[in-house]
Amino acid sequence: MDGTDNTVPLHSPSFEDYVEIEVRQDLLADEAGQAQMGALLGRLLPLTLK
Repeated sequence: MDGTDNTVPLHSPSFEDYVEIEVRQDLLADEAGQAQMGALLGRLLPLTLK
């Protein structure tokens, strides 16, 4: 973290139980890309709760 960070300090001041994900927009440009990213996140995000 440095002085340019906004999202994490603003939305998770305690830095606990927080995940920030950035996805390239070109990967979401069509339905196939959206489905692929949805499947990937659907598989990986539950692992963050363990």
